[in-house]
Amino acid sequence: MFKISDEQREGILNLIGNDPGGNVICLGINKEYYETIYFWDHEEELNDLDMSNMYFLANSIYEFLDQLYENSKSLS
Repeated sequence: MFKISDEQREGILNLIGNDPGGNVICLGINKEYYETIYFWDHEEELNDLDMSNMYFLANSIYEFLDQLYENSKSLS
């Protein structure tokens, strides 16, 4: 699994998963990103402080989980 530097994730993101390519899925934990889900593409990372390789996935963990299913039932 790809390791994100402590400076980048401390107080901003918690890692909640990863994909087979070593990218990570993160849950926002600070005020600006609270409860939102992001995809962190490590191959596009320019430096430790750059976050342009972060891609918004969902407003909440429930919305993210709903996107994993094709049926019309909602988990939230």
